[in-house]
Amino acid sequence: WRGEPRGKHKAGASWDGRGDCVDCQACVAVCPTGIDIRHGLQLECIGCGLCIDACDEIMTRVGRPVSLIAWTTEAAQKAHAAATPVPHWRLWRARTGVYAAVLVILAGAMLWGLVGRADATLAVLQDRSPLAVLLSDGSIRNGYTLKILNKRHDLRSFAITTDAGEGYEIAVTAADGLVADPAQLAVPGATQESWHLLLTGPHEGPATHPVTIRVEGDDGTVMTVETQFVRTER
Repeated sequence: WRGEPRGKHKAGASWDGRGDCVDCQACVAVCPTGIDIRHGLQLECIGCGLCIDACDEIMTRVGRPVSLIAWTTEAAQKAHAAATPVPHWRLWRARTGVYAAVLVILAGAMLWGLVGRADATLAVLQDRSPLAVLLSDGSIRNGYTLKILNKRHDLRSFAITTDAGEGYEIAVTAADGLVADPAQLAVPGATQESWHLLLTGPHEGPATHPVTIRVEGDDGTVMTVETQFVRTER
C-alpha cells in the first residue's frame, strides 16, 4: 500500500508522488526460492522473513519507515490504503469460540480413547485346512489360532475356557509345539503371544455349534470371542 509507484531514488530527491520502494531488488536477492514478494504472497514462499530484514535495512538507509514488507492482514492493508484506523486485534470472536469448542471436543475424544482403551486384546482364528478332524475314538477336533496382546509393561498370566458344554475338552500348544497349561498362559509386557487351541467334542450334534472362547487375565480382565465348532465325517 505504500510501496508503489516504485522506482530508483537519488539522495536528496523528493518522495512526493512516489512510493517507498526504491526497486533495489534486495528482497529478491535474499529470497531462497527466488520469488519477488512485491507481487504478493506466492506458493513458493516459505515464510523465512529474509525479505523483511533486507527491506528494513534499505529503508533505514534511505530514511524511510521500516516494515515496507511485513507480516500483516488484508484488513490492515485495506485500512492503510484507505487511511482509516487499523482494526484492533480482538481476543474473542465467534470464530474463536468455534475453534475452542472443536479443540475441546477433540481433546475429550483423545482423552476418552486413552483412558478407555483395553490393556489386552484377543484374536481367535479357526483353522481352515482341515476345518475339522475325525479322531479314532469317533470324537471331532477343531483347531484355532489364539493370539493375546498384552499392552501393559509387566508380565501377565491368562486362563482359557469355553462355554462349549459337557463333553468338550481343550488343549493348548505353544509355538514350539510344547503343551501349555490353558490356565496359565504367560504373556510378557508389550508383547503378543500365539498358541494353537485344540477343542475336542462329541461326534453327535449339529453341523455347527456356536462356541465362545473366554480368556481371563490374572488381574480380572475378561475377553471373549465368538466362534464355532464344526463337525464333519471326513
